[in-house]
Amino acid sequence: RAEARDLAALKEQLEQERTARLQLVEKLEARDKELAAQATEIRELVAAARPPPPGSQHRRANGDHREYYKTILTEGQFFIKHSSKKMAKAHNRFFWVSHDLTTLSWRKGGDYEHTDSAQLASFDAVTPGPGGAKTLKRGLVDAEEVCFTLKRFSGEALTLQLEIGAMERGNAADHRRARDDWLGAFRFAVDYAKSVASLGGGGGGGGGGR
Repeated sequence: RAEARDLAALKEQLEQERTARLQLVEKLEARDKELAAQATEIRELVAAARPPPPGSQHRRANGDHREYYKTILTEGQFFIKHSSKKMAKAHNRFFWVSHDLTTLSWRKGGDYEHTDSAQLASFDAVTPGPGGAKTLKRGLVDAEEVCFTLKRFSGEALTLQLEIGAMERGNAADHRRARDDWLGAFRFAVDYAKSVASLGGGGGGGGGGR
């Protein structure tokens, strides 16, 4: 009986040690995932803050905007996404356009599981500045210089009010230049997507509010 008790105690001790090891492994795996997500977000922030691709100023100066626009649209950028809702908070989101230049997607940095999107052909206009008085009242600094808005005039009322993030800002001239680059890029993308949709290749609504 004593041997049986000793054996039972040993088995219980081994089971406790096994459980503790499994819990430690789970904690380490969770930490690895957290560190990987942080590393991904840091890489994206660094990429978002890098200067324009080499030769982009030359291409713009020579009227070759399309390739430059395609490059920055498909590589993506962090923007501050504002809401037209009175009490809603602004959020930092990573935006990018599909390689066929028809779909705009956005997500939190490092969050690859939850993505919102909208068909570019569904937007009616891309305008400089914030989308309305509510945004201006939120206290955006240099709102006219660093914001642009993708608007819908009918149908599903999704309007995206985007602000050039602080990391992408330099002096006042840089603010306006960066905003104008993205304003031109999204106007190009919306026009292109509408031309594709008119030929039966895409379009429609979509979108979310994250």
